[in-house]
Amino acid sequence: MSATPMYDSVAILSSEALGGLPPARLEARQRRLDSVIIGGPAALIAIIAGGGPFVLYDGKGPLWILVLAAIWIGGFAALIAWLCLRHLLNAGSPDGWVLREDGAHLLINLRSHLNTHFDPATPSLLVLPQRRVRSLSVVRERGVRTHVGDYGVIFENPIRREFLDIAFDGDTEAVAAAVSAEGTRRSKGGSRFHHSAVRMLPNGTLRIAWRDETNRLRPGLDTLRRRLSLRYRFADAESSEQAPLRSLDRAGQESRLLEMVSRGERMKAVALAKVLYGMDTTEAMHFVDRMRG
Repeated sequence: MSATPMYDSVAILSSEALGGLPPARLEARQRRLDSVIIGGPAALIAIIAGGGPFVLYDGKGPLWILVLAAIWIGGFAALIAWLCLRHLLNAGSPDGWVLREDGAHLLINLRSHLNTHFDPATPSLLVLPQRRVRSLSVVRERGVRTHVGDYGVIFENPIRREFLDIAFDGDTEAVAAAVSAEGTRRSKGGSRFHHSAVRMLPNGTLRIAWRDETNRLRPGLDTLRRRLSLRYRFADAESSEQAPLRSLDRAGQESRLLEMVSRGERMKAVALAKVLYGMDTTEAMHFVDRMRG
């Protein structure tokens, strides 16, 4: 592997234009252990459900009831196992990294590890020269996981989130446009996963979700800070507590919905929009898509 060309300003490149990944002093990827813990039992359940009706059937009563139950349980378990397998393979693939540091630059992969099948000629790599990075900061948040239950009841459960915020000098509008474009890009076959660990905040700061509902990056943020603090300035760590969704004004609620979409929870955001604003499903889907741009 060749070293990264020396960039003096912020650049947004394709993996082809970069010409191969340079050796990294540090690399952050999605954690894969969760996929093994969840996907292994799910695959086992799918296998058992597939043969269960024929093993358990005692010749009494209709066999089709057992078959339908097995199809429902086995199919659901097989879907979970397939998603976990895809996460496991993609997170370990050459293009499945999120952040790399080579001693002179921070390289940030705007593309989700679940969308590595996208065209490598499209720009998805952000190169931040060390001299352009003003500061890094670790943000820890006591948040809420929001979902809609039966009869339109909104449930909010506590969750701990961690982020790495990167403040940099450069064309933040171009970076925001690249992040937005990656969030709506599709493969030639039209498929995509609505997931990303990277987004731009309204103040022009780049935020990487290190730990939240859909991201678990390794190494941990404390290790990352210890290894990068000699070359990058870290601002004081921040802690915050997320307010309940219903206590926010309209702008705050829409911002929360956008966060959900950026985590790959588009349908949950649609369900919330229906409850919050009295929309039907079609209106809520258009509303969420318009917010996303």
